[in-house]
Formats: sequence, structure tokens, C-alpha cells
Amino acid sequence: MKPLVFVLFAVFACLVGCGPTGLDESGLPQPRPELAAKAGISLDEMGEGYWVFSRKCMECHEARLPKGQIEGVWHPVVDGMSGNAGLSTSENAAVVNYVRAANLR
Repeated sequence: MKPLVFVLFAVFACLVGCGPTGLDESGLPQPRPELAAKAGISLDEMGEGYWVFSRKCMECHEARLPKGQIEGVWHPVVDGMSGNAGLSTSENAAVVNYVRAANLR
């Protein structure tokens, strides 16, 4: 009986530990309804920001999000970098929204 309990516990631990993390293969938070709702944006808006961030920002930067208040410190940085990346105004706003939402996890 004890070996069976141990095996069941080990299988359960693997299933829980190997479950979805909400991160993509680069370690970026994937768009999720609860994060979008916390940030006050739609899931589509978060998805657009995720797409732009992962395709454009990561051409030059490693896969990590800026920490802290995006509006205070990072918003001007994103504005400056968006010019370098050739982002439109809506793509720039989408990146800001994505980073803000992703930091709420």
C-alpha cells in the first residue's frame, strides 16, 4: 500500500509542478483574461502588445519586462525605443498596455 501511495503522490507532484505557468517559451507572460482585466484593457489589446513586444522589442532586447511603474519611468523609454523599432502610435500604446498588464501578475 505504501508504494502505491508514494507513486500516486509523485505523479500528482509532477502534474502540479509541470502545469501551465502562463509564460511563453521566452519567459514572457502570455496574455490572459485576468491580467487584461486587472489592467483595464481588453484581452485583444493585451494580445496585440504581446505580439509587438515579442516580435519587435525582442529583436534588440532580451526577453524580460521592465519592472515598476510603466507610466512614470518606462513610458518615455518605450516612446523613445518605439521610434527606433519603427512602431506606430497604436503599437507603442499596445506595448505600454502589455507591459503594464504583464507586471500585474
